[in-house]
Amino acid sequence: MSKKYFVILAIALMVVITGCSNKSKTPDESSFSATITATNSSEVNKDLVMGASLKNISTDDYELTHAGGVFYFSIKDSQGKNVNQFVMTLPAIRSNLKSQDEIREQYSHKLDTPGVYEISAIAKFSIGEGNKEKKYVINTNTMKVEVK
Repeated sequence: MSKKYFVILAIALMVVITGCSNKSKTPDESSFSATITATNSSEVNKDLVMGASLKNISTDDYELTHAGGVFYFSIKDSQGKNVNQFVMTLPAIRSNLKSQDEIREQYSHKLDTPGVYEISAIAKFSIGEGNKEKKYVINTNTMKVEVK
């Protein structure tokens, strides 16, 4: 009888170890895509609303750790100078990102000078814990927006 229990215990232990090792798998950056969207034009002193999305294009589900949001938004004038100050709280928030699912965020900013601006965003997050943690920085496309 004790041999039978030993075999069952050994099988159960192997299942647990195998399951845990699969969860610690970290993807490469090509498992994600990031995009930014906005209207092509806006008006002075009106909110320019931008949206950014991070999509998991892999077949695996992941738990991401990030600050108050995943995205850091950037607005640059025609000289390449940043015109927005983007501040984010830094708690360690965990978000589940399933296969083929996405995280979407919005940001708005009033521009007081007419011109052409370039907008973009960066997704910053990590997957894993301790010495198995991997940090990710995924850039969106850039867009030009005319403010009249």
